[in-house]
Amino acid sequence: KDILKAQAFKRDVRFIDQSDLLLADLRRLVYTSGVDWEINHAHETGKPVWLLFSSDKRGKDLSPFTDLPADEIFYSSDECLERLKTYKLSIK
Repeated sequence: KDILKAQAFKRDVRFIDQSDLLLADLRRLVYTSGVDWEINHAHETGKPVWLLFSSDKRGKDLSPFTDLPADEIFYSSDECLERLKTYKLSIK
């Protein structure tokens, strides 16, 4: 059981480290401590962090551990997709 947890953790960290940005889809948030950890890991390693919430969260207070590391916050998938069209991915 612990080996599977360790493998999942290492895999998720590797995915974040290999990415150009982190988009956390929080529209149907099932909270786990991993969500905030992944957001903060991406932020701490210089990855842009985008958060996507459902429209009913607009104007409501969010946890500072969730929204402070975010570079951009969206409240609809259309809004997020429009921004993604103009985002310049780094080519390595």
